[in-house]
Amino acid sequence: MVAKKTKPKPVVLDFRRLKRKPETDAGESRDESGLIDWPAFWEQPFIPEDWLLCPLLPKGRSVAMYCVAGTGKSELTLYVAVRAAMGLPVLDYAGGEPLEIVYLDYEMTENDLRGRLQDMGYSKESDLSHFHYYLLPSLPPLDTQQGGEAVVNIAREHNADLVIIDTTSRVISGAESDSDSFRDFHQHSGRRLKEIGVTVWRLDHAGKNLASGQRGSSAKNDDTDIIWQLSRTKTGSRLYGEKRRQGWVPENIYLSRVTEPVLSYTFAEDRVTSLVYKMDELSFPKNVTVRSARDLFKKANFAVRQEYLAEAVKIRGNKGTEESDDIFR
Repeated sequence: MVAKKTKPKPVVLDFRRLKRKPETDAGESRDESGLIDWPAFWEQPFIPEDWLLCPLLPKGRSVAMYCVAGTGKSELTLYVAVRAAMGLPVLDYAGGEPLEIVYLDYEMTENDLRGRLQDMGYSKESDLSHFHYYLLPSLPPLDTQQGGEAVVNIAREHNADLVIIDTTSRVISGAESDSDSFRDFHQHSGRRLKEIGVTVWRLDHAGKNLASGQRGSSAKNDDTDIIWQLSRTKTGSRLYGEKRRQGWVPENIYLSRVTEPVLSYTFAEDRVTSLVYKMDELSFPKNVTVRSARDLFKKANFAVRQEYLAEAVKIRGNKGTEESDDIFR
């Protein structure tokens, strides 16, 4: 007699003091099934740019970043994440209120983590209470219903603004070359995190070379809003926006990496000065206004930040004067 197979019991994660992240503005214009209420939809304010961490991560979106091994994706991600979780300025993020960040790390050891944090100048005195770091977490695969429930519960437990997955290939049960693995990941985890307003930043490996894109199935690209291709430069890193569903996300970001006095990343070029040069390149009128410059940049499909644009227009209008020329020597 063949023994009757019993269905395995579901994994139950006990997260006490469960906190649900407030619904996003967009959620107020649709019902629980996702059906749009048109009158409420048109009453919602239109936000042309909505960043969680400018210029890397739009709010509530799915972002992937990949590179060949040893390029430094985990180091850059850790640097950005820790500063944001401590409310410190990083890149174009001005800092202030700390972000609640969940980091699911399937790669490093405790010694690796400690070494990198110390290189960045952190110690036991640093307030990392908003940085919720799960090292080699024992979660069900995120391309399953149980895994999706687990990661959503974690995000809610910490009221997360951002969930980082390092790396994507470690969180799926199916083959990396199987498109269903990533469709299931989106169905059970990615989509559900987006529904509660959480930004997702997935790290991944390149294929045989950087030009071949992310390793595995092309279905990895389907659910992402932004795909950053990370490569090294002589002084740091280049992030190329291989996919940008939002037109206001920049195509390229160049970063400088320094190790003294502590490990850090900064923009490789001054943001205002680079805009002045770009206006010259696009032959903007010398007396262009801020509004006209913004419209011309939009037509050229070139993303700009308002705070940099106003200063760049002022400097360009004064080019040829002693005060302005000091910038370009």
